[in-house]
Amino acid sequence: SGTSWTDTGLINGTTYYYKISAYNNASLESDKSLPAWATPFNPAPAAPTGLTATAGNQKVTLQWNANSEEDLAGYKIYRSLTEGGTYTLIHTAGKVTSWVDTGLTNGTTYYYKISAYNNASLESDKSLPAWATPFNSPVVWPTEIYGGIWTDSLNVKKECKIFANIYCSGAVDGDKELVLGSADNPKNLYANGDIEIHKDGKIFGNIYSKQGSIKLWKDFATISSSDTIQAKHDVEIKKHSVTGSIRSLSGNVNIAKDTQINDVYASGNVTLAQEA
Repeated sequence: SGTSWTDTGLINGTTYYYKISAYNNASLESDKSLPAWATPFNPAPAAPTGLTATAGNQKVTLQWNANSEEDLAGYKIYRSLTEGGTYTLIHTAGKVTSWVDTGLTNGTTYYYKISAYNNASLESDKSLPAWATPFNSPVVWPTEIYGGIWTDSLNVKKECKIFANIYCSGAVDGDKELVLGSADNPKNLYANGDIEIHKDGKIFGNIYSKQGSIKLWKDFATISSSDTIQAKHDVEIKKHSVTGSIRSLSGNVNIAKDTQINDVYASGNVTLAQEA
């Protein structure tokens, strides 16, 4: 005799109903009891692993490994201001492996744990903690760039030397000194839009504007006598420069005094101007 029994091999999610009766040594059986019922379910998921936290400007990006349970429903994200403090639920996510916590205070360290839960709302233990400190750090461009540059637009805000060809689908605007290439390693500047350089600089190579104009406002020089400055529209050199050829395919060419040029081609006017 006993007062408990376990029914095994059942289907999770299916409700089973039970009644019991008692019988004696003469095999005489009682009436059945009132019914009882239950629905088997999977156990809680395992605690998630691999939690990492990466800081940004007023935000922290969390990433973790995916759980493998078939009935996984999602994850719960907890946060604390101390590693050993109370972790408060801040977000319930679906079956994802990353989430970004935003609107944070830069300079404050945030601690995180996550848990997994299944379709029966059973929750795992929490993961090991991960933490990060949001910050606001300005982007620091290197003063020397190597390789190749492909970009929608280029705005030179800091003096730099670029030892790479530049391919720009838009415009190029330079407010600081730009040096492109070197005498023994010439590089070219290609742009689909306008090219306008306001500061001194040097390009050891060719300058091309496929659809726009070119304006060189300071002592901006291409060094080799074989170099070409070519634009679809106007080419304007405000200060003295050295170059091989200047070509305007459908515009005018305006050249400052003391500019050394091998040849000039323009579909419009060519003007030798006084130095501005």
